[in-house]
Amino acid sequence: MWFNFAEMFYTEIAPAGTLDYLKDFVKTVDNIYISIDIDAIEPAFAPGTGWPEPAGILPWQMIRMLQFLKATKKVRGFDIVEVSPPKDVNKITSRLAARLLLELLK
Repeated sequence: MWFNFAEMFYTEIAPAGTLDYLKDFVKTVDNIYISIDIDAIEPAFAPGTGWPEPAGILPWQMIRMLQFLKATKKVRGFDIVEVSPPKDVNKITSRLAARLLLELLK
């Protein structure tokens, strides 16, 4: 099942409550693969990407979602894409990407 979170976040999930939606979603699947496109994060926290998106997800929101998904014990794999070190400022995007991976590994 393809789950386009970025698109659904702004149109469906945020008004109704992100974690409530995820709770219902995880009941319908046995395995979860998480792919994080770093440009979905607010550019103030992740400027090092090919296409920064204004009004993006805040890091704490992403961390909370990842913590919830990890707790389901259904996550089978994950990746983070679109991190561009040459475009980064003081390595904050790279550090955020590492923090997000750490949330899933710890």
